[in-house]
Amino acid sequence: MHNEQYVSKLQRVQELLVTTVLGDIPTLILGPKLRNLGYRSIFAQIGSPVYIQNGVEFNGTSCIEIGSGVYIFKGVRMDARGHKNNRIHLGNRVAIERNVDIGSLEDTCIHIRPLAKINYGTILDFKNLLFISIRYPNEVTKLLCIDSDLDFL
Repeated sequence: MHNEQYVSKLQRVQELLVTTVLGDIPTLILGPKLRNLGYRSIFAQIGSPVYIQNGVEFNGTSCIEIGSGVYIFKGVRMDARGHKNNRIHLGNRVAIERNVDIGSLEDTCIHIRPLAKINYGTILDFKNLLFISIRYPNEVTKLLCIDSDLDFL
């Protein structure tokens, strides 16, 4: 038990170090390219190319998988902490607009299919019943009501 806590704290320190140093480098100073290089050491998986704007917050990066061609804009917060089986998976060519909050609780798997666009201000936290808006190419924006016991996307 103590060994697991030690490893977990060590991973969090590494995550904080990388995201703090690289997370706020402006876009104009090669920020996205430097973040891609540094983030490869802390994420479970990260595709190429991936565009991560400055000001994005990640927690539990060892449980986050990011596909190729993904765009993550400023103000996004992803939190996969809380349980060792938590997973957040972003499929290829997903776009996450500004101020989206994606969080997981206990033993949660969030899988966002390829080509999805998560609209501005959406909250995915699986704490209560959620309303989210997701836009897929060639489809009308959908307002979904999701119960935390249901599988989606």
